[in-house]
Amino acid sequence: TPEGLKKEKDVDRSQSITHLTGRNIDYIIIAALILALGFFAFDKFVLDPARDAELVRAATEAVTEQMAESVKLEPPDKSIAVLAFTDLSESQDQGWFADGLAEEIINALVRTPDLMVSSRTSSFAYEGTQTPIPQIASELRVAHILEGSVRRAGDRIRVTAQLIRASDGFHVWSQNFDRNAEDVISIQEDLAVNIAKALKTTMDPEALKKMLQAGTRSVEAYEYYLNGLAVKTRRAESSDFSLILDELDHFEMAREIDPGFAAAHAQSARVWLTQFGSSRLQGLIDVTFQQGFVNFRERMIAAVEKAPDETQRMLYEAELAVNELKSAEAVRLLRRVLKNLPNSIDASIALAEAAMYSKDTQAGILAMENLLRLGDVTAINLYVNYIYRFVPPEQYVASVLEQIKRFPNTRNVIYQAYRALLWAGEFEEAHKLYPRLAGETGESRWLVDARQACSLGDRSSVEQILRTVRQEGDNETTQWHILVLLGEHEEAARVLKPLESEEAPIMLGYLLRYQQFDPRPFPVLMSILEREGLDWPLPREIPFACPPKNEG
Repeated sequence: TPEGLKKEKDVDRSQSITHLTGRNIDYIIIAALILALGFFAFDKFVLDPARDAELVRAATEAVTEQMAESVKLEPPDKSIAVLAFTDLSESQDQGWFADGLAEEIINALVRTPDLMVSSRTSSFAYEGTQTPIPQIASELRVAHILEGSVRRAGDRIRVTAQLIRASDGFHVWSQNFDRNAEDVISIQEDLAVNIAKALKTTMDPEALKKMLQAGTRSVEAYEYYLNGLAVKTRRAESSDFSLILDELDHFEMAREIDPGFAAAHAQSARVWLTQFGSSRLQGLIDVTFQQGFVNFRERMIAAVEKAPDETQRMLYEAELAVNELKSAEAVRLLRRVLKNLPNSIDASIALAEAAMYSKDTQAGILAMENLLRLGDVTAINLYVNYIYRFVPPEQYVASVLEQIKRFPNTRNVIYQAYRALLWAGEFEEAHKLYPRLAGETGESRWLVDARQACSLGDRSSVEQILRTVRQEGDNETTQWHILVLLGEHEEAARVLKPLESEEAPIMLGYLLRYQQFDPRPFPVLMSILEREGLDWPLPREIPFACPPKNEG
């Protein structure tokens, strides 16, 4: 009561104010709820995005500083590039074995957590050149070089290898292996183990030996696998896609001979996957894209099941996840992989790609910092390719220009740098690179010429390029790139419609890595983005797009 607490029997019920105090409490509760909801909305839509933006800004600035410093760093002592081995056989028919053996040594050494290993693409680029060892080491940013040779006669194999310290040319370790052909697997494993020990890695010797095993005990399966790697390299270097049948046959034979050979399953899976964008595999083998993806998935699942260790299993799982557009899962797995293998170029590249599919800026920045730190030409090529998708121009232009100075004659780096500078609106710097790209063929040439013409306001030339593309083949993605440059967005979406597939989502989903791609016309893709909890942003306007028709 207004006078204080009273016993109920002493209160006249007609004088009760319970209905008033109860209503007052209701008003207080409603007001509190309104205030709480208001604060929640303010936090969610005003403070939260601002906090996220500040976190990303702080992260990108920190990484930009690390990027600038990493260019000046000397290579770590525990770093190595494995050059292509020389075939010294009398018949000169063992090139496939020499290259495959060197590549497998690289693949083994990459599994050593505290060892930085230059990629095969980077180190094999020096095959047949007379480039001095110190120069190779400087360009690849490594402290040691492994070079070797193979001589095979009948059932006997001689492999010679020497580990050279680049700073003074000192031979840290060298060895000859004279063995029977059936000992080829043990040669590769012994080489990898001895190199890791010579570089004083921290792995326990027994654990190291187990980690660096070839993945099969079948010499026949192993040789088919090495041959497949050699054919794969020839196909990539020559752009002769008819070789893909030979490549596929070798990997299929390896996995058939040894069903427990995880690497053979994975390589076969990649053959099926990599050709979706070009349509070439469908022309060579009578299968649909959808069936090709089924084949990829079946073989990658086998690789996961037969993986030799937990880290390799996660790598295979992440590769499967990203191609099923389960990008958040892929990012989670790859972050774990990089904790175990911080110097893995492949894992860093895979994380960057998964981050593009999931719009995970912080994961992308981590991958970019890692690629720049690793610093060989393959890592830098992918860094320049991806960086503009994660940070604003003011935080990457200087670094891209620095990479051009480091690799002035590396076409892939120049190609990616040209595009990155156009996205930054740095047309003058980009146009300086255009003459260096003369000689590009096919899709690359069409896109370079189209971007150059658009950035100069020359719409008619780009329309002519589009007509040429359509005359020479039905390359959907190249047409899409050019149509978007022309501002023909409805036509661009129509061209891509045949790629939309529930069975093979990566066929169209691959384009999610491009900032100008709009997934909204594609219900299958939109349902996948919804499944992943991704609220996809509107496509970014292209700063170097062609002028509209009425201005052209």
